Amino acid sequence: MESISFAIDWRALPIAILIGFICYVLWKLKKRFQSPQVFVSDLSSFKISKSWRTRLANMPTLFKYLSLGALLLAFIDPRIYIEQKENQQNQDNQSSQGIALYLVLDQSGSMRQTINVPSSSGLPSRITKIDLLKELTKQFIIGDPKLGLTGRPNDLIGLVEFARTARLMVPLTLDHRLVVEKLASFNVVKDKAEDGTAIGYAIYKTTNLIASTRNFAKDLIGKGKPAYEIKSSVIVLVTDGMQDPNPADIGSRWRWIDPLEAAKFAKSNNVKLYIINLEPAFNSAEFSANRSQMQKTAEITGGKFFLLSNQSSLSDIYAEIDQLEKSSLPAEEELLKNLRKNLSRDELPNIFSRKSFYPYLVAIGLICLALWAAMETVLLRRFP
Repeated sequence: MESISFAIDWRALPIAILIGFICYVLWKLKKRFQSPQVFVSDLSSFKISKSWRTRLANMPTLFKYLSLGALLLAFIDPRIYIEQKENQQNQDNQSSQGIALYLVLDQSGSMRQTINVPSSSGLPSRITKIDLLKELTKQFIIGDPKLGLTGRPNDLIGLVEFARTARLMVPLTLDHRLVVEKLASFNVVKDKAEDGTAIGYAIYKTTNLIASTRNFAKDLIGKGKPAYEIKSSVIVLVTDGMQDPNPADIGSRWRWIDPLEAAKFAKSNNVKLYIINLEPAFNSAEFSANRSQMQKTAEITGGKFFLLSNQSSLSDIYAEIDQLEKSSLPAEEELLKNLRKNLSRDELPNIFSRKSFYPYLVAIGLICLALWAAMETVLLRRFP
């Protein structure tokens, strides 16, 4: 369905009225002065021929007034706006579900190691951790029914890589093609000086990114500009180790921040944390304290800790997260209402298509002006 509304330039309307009033005053003044004429007592001796020129004698004046009227109407820019409600409804249906999701991926040197994976995943039975991570993270984003992954088409997705430090690869975006392209270039660090597993710092920095994006989006919405209001935020951190920052960063407040402290900061910013560990050896009793720390870190935020094992594959873990994290983004209708309130229809071309009449009125005015000039000076020229 389409909704049609009419509008004019209200700022130009007083000027057009003033010009029309001035023209009217000039016409009245002109009427005070008589045109040259001859007075006779009787017209019976005159034979007046009613030719086509006689019949059209007043046409030049008519075209002159039509020209003036058309140009004044063009000056106030009459126009209609057509609102594409059907397209709006489709957008609402497509964008009503989703979350803001950062994938925080470990790129430490240990991610080069190979592990055994269940053959049901469709991947080689033995594969490097980094290749497993890249392939199944891609499927988590775009979806793969064979693996039980529906994809995340409505989510704002970002990528963060971390080892000694954490770096933003892709900010939150709906352009998942870009995310997948960047994921393909993701790799382990080659410089030993950049190695490490600063899990706490990665959580803390990513939470800050989400908080900054949320505040920026609120500013845009407050100004009536298009933006998603981020209500549900999730970090999925995938690693193969435990908190183990680079020794060169000893004394650094943030690079050595404890994962539990970082998780409390995430919780205070309404960010839910899921942690996935890809190292099967992490199941042993030797790492029970580390497992407990990671579990507490995730559960503080309302999230969950997953550990890769012979019974659970990364695709199974992603499928479980895929089912857990389904929440509503604000309806497009609410956003559009805010935009209509703060922006003009000309600033919303994706919602309103504009049809202006001033080009046609200018053309009509010029044609009438040309006809008036032609009749007044050639066809119906008058002699006093």
